[in-house]
Amino acid sequence: MLFRSITLADLKRRYLHGLKSKEQDVRGWTCGKLAELDRYDDETMRAIEAMLKDESQWVRSNAVGALAWYGAVARGAKSSLHQASQEGDERLQARVEKTFKKVGQSNANPAAQRRHEQAMQAIEDYRQRRLDP
Repeated sequence: MLFRSITLADLKRRYLHGLKSKEQDVRGWTCGKLAELDRYDDETMRAIEAMLKDESQWVRSNAVGALAWYGAVARGAKSSLHQASQEGDERLQARVEKTFKKVGQSNANPAAQRRHEQAMQAIEDYRQRRLDP
């Protein structure tokens, strides 16, 4: 039986597509899944940042929480986070404050980012070896 393995790039593409779903549950949960996939990826961080303008406050709240995963990478989203806090209820405002604190306390860590990128490459190399023994 032949099968096609799913690459990290495939997952990223699927998750980015999920942000465009008509279903708020899909959009909201996808924010977290994207952040878990690669917390150093500026493209996915920006896609999650765009979800701060979603019509659903629940989706916006999940986007705020997901941005916290990015740490220092999410510093560029501070203006969008501030705007989201102005348009949300007390719970969203509290979540934004928590994310601000985490992002503000995070330092860029090039060594950790390199290790992460090496691990991602090792996963892809392993996948390739399994497909082409």
